[in-house]
Amino acid sequence: MDSKDTKFDITEAFTEYNVLIYRYIYVRCGFHKEVAEDITQETFIKAWNNRDKYDSEKASLKTWLFRIARNLMIDYFRKNKYQTIELDESLIAGDEFISKIEISDDYKKVINSMERLKQKERDLLVLRYVDELEIEEIAQIIKKNIVATKVAVHRALNKLKVEVNEKK
Repeated sequence: MDSKDTKFDITEAFTEYNVLIYRYIYVRCGFHKEVAEDITQETFIKAWNNRDKYDSEKASLKTWLFRIARNLMIDYFRKNKYQTIELDESLIAGDEFISKIEISDDYKKVINSMERLKQKERDLLVLRYVDELEIEEIAQIIKKNIVATKVAVHRALNKLKVEVNEKK
């Protein structure tokens, strides 16, 4: 089947969403470049292999891709008994998007505090504040209603604030 017969063009999807998906996975995987690259690649391969299942009436392509990425990460974490990763500043310094962020003491506190949150809470905060997705998009990704998603993001942010303030 040729890409013109599908509901979306994989090349355009990759061009438009590759960086967003990679950044989301990269942050969620504790700044491990190779893991993020592998899962990002798997995301687009899985999207291509399941292109006939994509329904633009149920979710945007962006939301569908994030859902695939999130599910692949969950599978990866389960398979590898992967809970948290220590912050490796050499990895951060080498990556283009993170290197623009000043590695200050406050930044380190936030990263370390995020590691103490539950996986779902970290996921919500990364989707909302790193990837800057709308609450509606996050709700579709995590398969919750908008109100429940908004409450969950708010609670996760409050929990992060408490964690950061405890470290002062």
